Amino acid sequence: MTVVAERIVVEQATHKASLFNGIQAILAREGRLDTIAQSAPPALRCLLAQPPLASEWISGAIMNEFLSAIAANYGLDTVQRITRGAVNESMVPLMRSYAGALLRLFGATPHSIFSRVHEVMKLTSRGVDASYRRGGERRLFASFSHSSARSLHPAMFASWRGAMEAILDFCDVRGTVSEPVVNSARNGAEFEIEWR
Repeated sequence: MTVVAERIVVEQATHKASLFNGIQAILAREGRLDTIAQSAPPALRCLLAQPPLASEWISGAIMNEFLSAIAANYGLDTVQRITRGAVNESMVPLMRSYAGALLRLFGATPHSIFSRVHEVMKLTSRGVDASYRRGGERRLFASFSHSSARSLHPAMFASWRGAMEAILDFCDVRGTVSEPVVNSARNGAEFEIEWR
């Protein structure tokens, strides 16, 4: 494992375009998309000009470039906030329909959702592993790792934080998601999540 300037070397993962499209829609509403497109590499610029269908898979490298461009222009907090909004707008409705029976059975609590995070991730990402560890009644740890060979930008961690905040929104609780504890041996990070 090689650590390069606060980045972790990862190989190719893929993600559903629904998140990409959701982030793009929020950037467009806020008048920020043109700035991102102007500084984007050609492959990303092409996807921004002709967005993929929400059900299509896009490369993790493109998503990494997209999030990196947002961070470079607007900061990691913006990546986190926009990802949270995009997950709430584009993915939570899918989670509600997919997991409706499970939620009625187990309840929509952070523990019930995060204990199934590996299954939820299969709907949205390939080559990304997720795990959950209970830390108390209102505390848990979520870990994510990439099975890739590309450099993972810190913006990806900010995006994961935003997605986890959206899960707290989904559960209708107030809480916090910690800064990532980077684990270069696993090509990922662990987050502590607490709520009231």
